[in-house]
Amino acid sequence: MLRAGLTATRVAAGSRETSAGGERPARVSVLSAALLALSMALTLAMPAGMQDMPGLPMAGGWTLSPIWAPVCGGTWLGAGADFLVMWSTMTAAMMSPSLIPELLGLRQGSRKDRAACSPRDVLVIACAYFAVWLAAGVGVFIGGGAFTTAVLKTPAIAQAVPALLGWVVLAAGLFQISPFKAHQLAHCRALNGLDRTTALSLGIRLGSRCIVSCAGITAILLVAGIMDPRAMMLATLTISAERLAPAAALLARATGTAATMVGLAMIALPA
Repeated sequence: MLRAGLTATRVAAGSRETSAGGERPARVSVLSAALLALSMALTLAMPAGMQDMPGLPMAGGWTLSPIWAPVCGGTWLGAGADFLVMWSTMTAAMMSPSLIPELLGLRQGSRKDRAACSPRDVLVIACAYFAVWLAAGVGVFIGGGAFTTAVLKTPAIAQAVPALLGWVVLAAGLFQISPFKAHQLAHCRALNGLDRTTALSLGIRLGSRCIVSCAGITAILLVAGIMDPRAMMLATLTISAERLAPAAALLARATGTAATMVGLAMIALPA
């Protein structure tokens, strides 16, 4: 009788755990969808003022974006600060739908290989994660500023830019379908190898892996136009799907194949 009672208790406990485990993915899915909708709204609102800034027509039939150089009477420091504000807002909108559910999982201790994190640790992880992305933004602006200086001083480089951008998109597409991309994406989705670390180290390493995994999509976004809300929305959807959808590797290969074809077309028909 006692043994039967214990067995019934264990079965009931197991049912409750299974039910809770089934509810958690549902809650995460709802939260991710809500965050994605919010990020879409932020993405649409953020560049509205910047889109009114006219670009500079260049040889080769393309337009130089005004975000890569100081406006009249401005300084490089001011231009860099403006860019980083935009970059940080864009990063928060693009990464939050996939990052925040992971942070909530760490806070609740839903992973079997890690104890629940304190609110302070979760905050440190998030701050370190976005600090890494901010540092990447500094590098992107420096590279964009150097590129802008080169095309303004050398018309031949400006003439070759359309084809050059095609090579960038081609490289990004090949990266998306590469085993290296699949490996990095698997690490980002599961936090593999990041268990025995401090909160600061975890945030830095998670941000670094995320940057590497998103390198192809980020490169395409820069080519398409970092101030274009349609390009930003598409990048946000792609990154979120790669982090949250079941068939993430298949999705990455699909986007990589499409980008490869577009890159080849841009190289063949740069005008």
